[in-house]
Amino acid sequence: MARMKFIALIVTALVIAQGAAAKTQKETRAHSRNYVQSVAMQILKHCPATTKLGPGTATVRIHVANDGVITALSARGSSPEHAALGKQIVSSVKAPPPPGGVFEAEQEFKFH
Repeated sequence: MARMKFIALIVTALVIAQGAAAKTQKETRAHSRNYVQSVAMQILKHCPATTKLGPGTATVRIHVANDGVITALSARGSSPEHAALGKQIVSSVKAPPPPGGVFEAEQEFKFH
């Protein structure tokens, strides 16, 4: 009988822990989503309204250090100039410190 109570306690503790973990995962995802939106807004502030390059695209892989400094790891674009512009935009941004210490993502730009 004591063994069954012990097993029931373990099962109950696991269910409670799983519920807490699920809540923590939801909070973490929400916090990450908020962080991504914050970084995107900072990048948007540095985007020019127009360029002399003409229409084009760029994709920049970014790294945000724990102090919020953004560095471009790589850039590609419809032209080397578009890629360079995307890299320049990202390099001029200072983001808030990321949750968990560092953050990496790709930022896409569409120039008109």
